[in-house]
Amino acid sequence: MPELDLTIQRRTGPERRRIAIDHLTIAGWTGRDARARDHHIAELAALGIKPPSAAPIFYRVAAARLTAASRIEVSGDGSSGEV
Repeated sequence: MPELDLTIQRRTGPERRRIAIDHLTIAGWTGRDARARDHHIAELAALGIKPPSAAPIFYRVAAARLTAASRIEVSGDGSSGEV
């Protein structure tokens, strides 16, 4: 089970905590700017990537996939830069 070292800002000052992660959910096809998100979805559709039926979409994934590493290893050069 992965763990994250966090600094929580409290009224009394910063507090360091180590948090165990046992569930992980990713929100896909989302963004702060709905127009930019929709534009990106249209760009992907032009490349043949089927647009989602709704946005955002939530994916449950293995907690072991969570990382705070500055680099990750991927298979091939066709991986997405979205992390």
